[in-house]
Amino acid sequence: KERVNMSLIHIKESFNQQIISIELNSPPGNILTTEMIKEILAGLETYANHSKAKLILFQTSSNHFSFGASVEEHVKGKVSTMLPLFHKLIGKIIDCPTPTLSVVKGACLGGGLELALSCSMIIADENAKLGLPEITLGVFPPVAACLLPMMVGNGRAAQMILTGERFTSNDLFQMGLLHHVSPLVDKSVEDFITKHILPKSASSLKLANLATRFQLKEKYHHVISHLESFYLNNLMSKYYAN
Repeated sequence: KERVNMSLIHIKESFNQQIISIELNSPPGNILTTEMIKEILAGLETYANHSKAKLILFQTSSNHFSFGASVEEHVKGKVSTMLPLFHKLIGKIIDCPTPTLSVVKGACLGGGLELALSCSMIIADENAKLGLPEITLGVFPPVAACLLPMMVGNGRAAQMILTGERFTSNDLFQMGLLHHVSPLVDKSVEDFITKHILPKSASSLKLANLATRFQLKEKYHHVISHLESFYLNNLMSKYYAN
């Protein structure tokens, strides 16, 4: 294995560069600050089209996947930079030719869950807690508002976004959002890679992934700019005025 260390993420190459792991490494909560988002974007830029790459993992080296986007950056002069950058990252993950897999442990909340949802698949620890608590802070999650109705239908999407409820891995597995739930998630990911990814052609995986995500990609890029404008110009302007 080869490892590239940045300040907030680690990138590991394994199986002769066929598997790339982007580890969020800012414990305890892996808060998605502007700086972390920039580092993830840089890592993705390097490996998204890598000829040998068959899978890009998003995971954590700590106990929690991510508590979400930085609350401290939801202020005038910062949110208008952070939010578009985050939406750019989500778009790059959705556009990524190489299949992507989020490995979720612990808390996966807000922007952290949005990042996971943007991946081709999610495998989660059976004790993970996932949710979109933005509404409890008086805001809403633009990425989830865009993606969830297409993924789980309007009713489930409304439940997740309007209540801020936290769900178990099994809850979201039953909704169809998770690929697999496991008590030994690292072992399950290793087995999945060995059985289902490594034997496949890298180019075929890329083409199949692009084909599978074509409609999601089209919808995301059509809708997210409108939701971003709505968030910044309607919601945030209310807070700026107070």
